[in-house]
Amino acid sequence: MTEPVSLSSAQRFYLDLVRASAAMMVLFGHAAHFFWPQSFMARGWLQGLGVYLFFLISGFLISFSVFEKRDDPNYGFRSYFIDRLCRIYSAFLPALIFVALLDALSVDSPFYAWRRDYNLQTWIGNLFMLQDFPAFQVLRRLGVPDNQWFIAPFGTARPFWTISIEWWIYMLFGGIVLVWLRRGRLGRGAMLALGFAAIEPAYHFVGGYDECLTLLWIAGMGASLLFWNLPALARRWPALDGRRLHRAALIVAAAAAVSIIGRLFSNRSELLEFQIGLFIGVLLFALLIALGFVQNRIPRIVVRLVGFIAGYSYSLYLTHHTLLEFLAIRFGDRHGSAAMFWLVVIAANGLAMVFWVLFERHYKRLARSLKDRLARREPVLSRPRLTAI
Repeated sequence: MTEPVSLSSAQRFYLDLVRASAAMMVLFGHAAHFFWPQSFMARGWLQGLGVYLFFLISGFLISFSVFEKRDDPNYGFRSYFIDRLCRIYSAFLPALIFVALLDALSVDSPFYAWRRDYNLQTWIGNLFMLQDFPAFQVLRRLGVPDNQWFIAPFGTARPFWTISIEWWIYMLFGGIVLVWLRRGRLGRGAMLALGFAAIEPAYHFVGGYDECLTLLWIAGMGASLLFWNLPALARRWPALDGRRLHRAALIVAAAAAVSIIGRLFSNRSELLEFQIGLFIGVLLFALLIALGFVQNRIPRIVVRLVGFIAGYSYSLYLTHHTLLEFLAIRFGDRHGSAAMFWLVVIAANGLAMVFWVLFERHYKRLARSLKDRLARREPVLSRPRLTAI
């Protein structure tokens, strides 16, 4: 690799392709559930695989961006928090409003299944990333019946359960790397904040929906660490040149693919388990490293198209399920129609594009504006006066 600690154009295209594919997997799985239930896509594994890919890629990209800025003294937890806040909430807050408005058109329908979760308390709980918080999950497992204060995803926004996991992982990771490890110690307030942030990642470290999503995020972070240390490894072992590393990455990817197939046979095609998720991560990141030695010969129009789809993938994830439920209630007689399946897929993508244009794409500008405002409010130390000698 010419720049070992930077992503090549082929690697960037590959990551965009994975992000776009993950979003489409979730959309296709949910759309098939509503409108094409006899399809193989309606079995539930497709959207689960998309979630696995989201967490693996998120662990890699978020940690990569932090490692890239770790030596910058001006980049601390505040800057990191603002970046994450604007990235998540630029689309998440409008999505919460969108769900409230669209669900209002269906909440009185006998086919609307989420009336218990359509209220102001749940909306506010989602705003503060408390949907499906581990305390509620533990109480349910202990036999406590569902209560109104058990905050679930708001209304038809059922995929929002993953957004809270991601958010608290971000806060925990940023607190450890940019506060604890940088300072070498924590005050009481920081310890309490870090402890609270750790609750959700800890719960999904040992179990939770789709099994150990926090571990998959950590696997992505580990891949990022390996990527950053490749130059040091090359200096330590000169025999590990680019050609050998390329071959080794391909061999690891092939071994991971064989392991996935073998595990599927032993599990009778059950895909949603941590071991398969880990093998998928090994395959994903081994191919990423291998692509660092490949020149990008993909047509520019394909690169731009995939990059565009990846760009609005978060908006698609946030809005698609609510749209699908709304259409399923309005067009209940169209269930089982392949034509309707493709129409709702197109409609969901169109909505996500509009959502991206209106809200999500402005997150960087929003973060810069917020940082500038905070910087202007900070007191400026006056320069010491020069006195004559």
